[in-house]
Amino acid sequence: MWGIGYGEILLILFIIFLISPREIPRVIKKIGELMATLNRLKDEFSNAGKDALKEPPSHNTQSTRPRKRQKKGGKKRRLTKSN
Repeated sequence: MWGIGYGEILLILFIIFLISPREIPRVIKKIGELMATLNRLKDEFSNAGKDALKEPPSHNTQSTRPRKRQKKGGKKRRLTKSN
């Protein structure tokens, strides 16, 4: 019967029993909205992944952090091993 087994039929009947017949259209509408939202998110992630693969890699080796300034005329401090 349309590829639906007895377990699925019992599950559908149980859900109908839990949800009153008056609320079934509202629940179906909410499920449809949820499925549309999930489909939209799936497409956005898929497109973002494809776009990321198309972009050439950036060969920028410069750091974005500012460099620390050294004092003029001062020596660099070296760490010494103390026993």
